Parts: sequence; structure tokens; C-alpha cells
Amino acid sequence: LVGPARTSVAPARTTSVTSGWDAVAEFLAASEAMGRVGAALADGATGRSRGREAELRTALQDAIARLQRLAHAAGVNLQEAQQETQ
Repeated sequence: LVGPARTSVAPARTTSVTSGWDAVAEFLAASEAMGRVGAALADGATGRSRGREAELRTALQDAIARLQRLAHAAGVNLQEAQQETQ
């Protein structure tokens, strides 16, 4: 043996700020959700409308939730941003 085994590790510092990688992960999830919105819209455009409304609603709800998470991870207040554009 070289020496005693370490029995504890110093706790990692935690902060309320998310990392840049959190924002990247949320961006990718939002992009995937928007892809599902596009697929639902394309299905409707090609005449496959059976269940399209429910599928589109679910995809849009997920996309909105993912965009909100992305904004949070990026430190953007969506309500303030929306007010600025009006």
C-alpha cells in the first residue's frame, strides 16, 4: 500500500447559477421538442390528421416548457423580454 485510502472528499461548491452546459442541454432539448412540433404539423399537412391535434398540443406544451427551462438556465427573464418587445 502506498498510503491510507481517502475516506472523504471535500464537498463541491454549489451555487444557484447554472453552468453554460446546462443551457446547451436545454437548447438541445428545446430543439428536439420543436422537431416534434414540426413533425406533427407535417403530418397534418400530408393528410394524416388523425390524433394530430392532441399530438401537436403535447409537442407545443413540451416545447414551451423546454424554452422556459432554457431561459432559466441562460439567466433570461422571459416576462421582461416579452414586455420589451411590445
